[in-house]
Amino acid sequence: MSSGQPHGEGELILADGSVHVGGFDAGRAHDVGIFHAASGAVFKGTWRQNRRVGAFEAVDPKGVRWCDLYDESGKRVRRVMASAKEAAEAAAAEAVAEAEAA
Repeated sequence: MSSGQPHGEGELILADGSVHVGGFDAGRAHDVGIFHAASGAVFKGTWRQNRRVGAFEAVDPKGVRWCDLYDESGKRVRRVMASAKEAAEAAAAEAVAEAEAA
């Protein structure tokens, strides 16, 4: 704790029951962490001053897995269902393998 605010690695339990486990800087989520929302959704990725940035793995309350991408301002700019992403990655890997074999 720094000045009564989370600082460094730890766990923060919010009033609504949500929990953030990970890094904090001056009371804000900062660095790699996992956020368990009260709704049941889970987000795993990197935070910068309480904003999600870069690639995130997400699971919605229904258990559907997503691959999200956030810009530096914390705005989600892309969301792909994980199974669709995995299928695309497999197809790309097959195309590379075919190209190398040719």
